[in-house]
Parts: sequence; C-alpha cells; structure tokens
Amino acid sequence: MLISGIRELQPSHGVVVIEQADLLPSILVNNLFKYILREGGAITIFESYDSIRGIQKRLLYKLPEMKYLCEVESRLWDIANIAASTWIFYKEIGIYEHSECLDRISRITKVLVAKNPRETVPNWRELALSLPIFIK
Repeated sequence: MLISGIRELQPSHGVVVIEQADLLPSILVNNLFKYILREGGAITIFESYDSIRGIQKRLLYKLPEMKYLCEVESRLWDIANIAASTWIFYKEIGIYEHSECLDRISRITKVLVAKNPRETVPNWRELALSLPIFIK
C-alpha cells in the first residue's frame, strides 16, 4: 500500500497531503450513476461490478463513430476509506475542502493531511481502543 511506503520513507516531522475527489456521494447518494456516461469525446457503458474486489468494469467507445476502444476497470474510493486507511499509519489526520476552476469546469475535492507517522503499525485492538486525532 502506497501510504505504508510513504510512512516508512518520510521523516517523523513529515506531512502527507492527498487530494481526492469524493465520487461516491455524487454517484450513489445523489443517484447520478448511469449505465451510459459521456466522458469527453467518448462514452463508457457499465458492464459488470465485482463486489469482492470493489471494481466496476466499463466498456469505452470513441464518439461519434462508436468505435470500441477497450475495457476500463476502476475502483471508486471515497474520502472515508482513504482517511481510515491513512489513520492506520498516521496518528493525526485532517480533511479539508478544496475547490478549483479548470476550463469553465469547477470541482470540489477533499484534501487529506496526515502527520505524526506511527513507528509501527498497531494491531486491531490498539486501533479499536483509540480514535484518530483530527488536525484543526
């Protein structure tokens, strides 16, 4: 896991910053998930979902000729999953909102900040008895 490797390489006073769009609320909660999605000059069509791996498979076609390009596998991470995974390796985490405007498209992302890396990865009992410290 990338976060574990970063923790092992950085100095104890280091800080990790992760920017992530929180896709799950817009797709699942707001029910914007569609079987066919237009993505720039292409469309993707939902084919299947692997619940064990948490991966969806979509078929990619180039527009306007509807030329098949490939299969695309993706896993949609949400901020809570990333924060929980990061907390295993860091004692302090913070989540901040970040907005930007690119080419007339504005988007809001979350920025996760982690500091105070753990020297060793705690066992599940240690994690269950403590709560993460949120950076203010």
